[in-house]
Amino acid sequence: MSYKLFTNANIFSPVDHGTPQSGEQQNQLYSCPGGALLVHGDRIEAVGQLSEVKGQLEANQKVEEIDVQGRS
Repeated sequence: MSYKLFTNANIFSPVDHGTPQSGEQQNQLYSCPGGALLVHGDRIEAVGQLSEVKGQLEANQKVEEIDVQGRS
């Protein structure tokens, strides 16, 4: 399976407090402008800032890098 690295992504995700959320807590979002998403096969491996995500790759790991800036 190959790795794909999506860069320059504006990522939004619900904040995880470790318990089911209700009321206003459901409106809390994690925001990562200019972030990255690493996918291996059909599984999301990492989400966050590009440097953090790239840090999870092994040296010389083959990765298809896809710039998603301006796409929706």
